Amino acid sequence: MTNVTPAELSKAEAKKLTKKIKEATDHLWYLLVDAHEGKAWKALGYPTWEAYVQAEFGMSKRRADQLLEKGEVVEAIQGATGKTGNAFPISKRDVDAVKDDLPAVTADIRAKVDAGQAPEEAVAETIAAKRAEKEQQREARKAEQAEWDRQQQENAAALPSFVADRDAARAQAIAARSNNGSPGNPLAAGLTAEDRIAELMEANASLEREVEELRAENKLYREMKAEFEQGGFAAVIAGRDSVIEAQKIRIESESQEKVRNLRSADKWRKIAIELGYTSREVIEIDG
Repeated sequence: MTNVTPAELSKAEAKKLTKKIKEATDHLWYLLVDAHEGKAWKALGYPTWEAYVQAEFGMSKRRADQLLEKGEVVEAIQGATGKTGNAFPISKRDVDAVKDDLPAVTADIRAKVDAGQAPEEAVAETIAAKRAEKEQQREARKAEQAEWDRQQQENAAALPSFVADRDAARAQAIAARSNNGSPGNPLAAGLTAEDRIAELMEANASLEREVEELRAENKLYREMKAEFEQGGFAAVIAGRDSVIEAQKIRIESESQEKVRNLRSADKWRKIAIELGYTSREVIEIDG
């Protein structure tokens, strides 16, 4: 691969490299990596990398980025094996499998090579293992999504009847308006502009009420949901028990404080009476 320095390319260097990219028939990513890291677009007066690749090569940024990703992967593998050139043909599928975990991949390849395994074999084996791992992850995500969809359907079926009836009525009303009126013209169903506005305002008010109800419900159950996710119903019950216990302690503490205050008041009342004071207020009126 071309030796890449962190220094930006001069205008002349950028022009020369751009010409080489246009004439390249193989291993285009080698040159694109140099152009990207050397900021060739900046040297040639382009505002961005995207503008540069589109104007000079008729290439989309997505395609250019794919080639750069391949360059990053191949360069890392070459560094791990010490072999350069076209020793490791890498497909886009291979790149997608290893690009997000490249340090671990190259460490694995290096360890195999150091243990005596042929570099080509070490690379192929490691990439194949990562591809299998990615496939397992995709299948696991599919299974999770399927289970999530099933739970959603199950929860929808378990909704209270009044919620299901409300949703059904709303869907029927929307369908009726769509059937009676032409698309894009709600007034064709016989509604005046004032009626349509009133209908929309009522619908909006209804949605706002639902949002407030959901917010209140979410606030009420948010803590329980977190507890349930951590430890199931046992954790929820333990959490409620701790709240009840805290409330009991608070009540007892406040009750004891109140008793102490009452006792103190009785004590000072007795002392006041012994000193000749009375609880009655006497107001002297002259004359």
